[in-house]
Amino acid sequence: SSRYQGDASKLLEEAKAIFPNTILAKDLLKIELK
Repeated sequence: SSRYQGDASKLLEEAKAIFPNTILAKDLLKIELK
């Protein structure tokens, strides 16, 4: 989203306060679900 362009550290900090295992997505990120 254009709202979150630039430094996403503030967004990550807010998300981790609720969901501690949060990570930031990057282009071509692959996550294996089991």
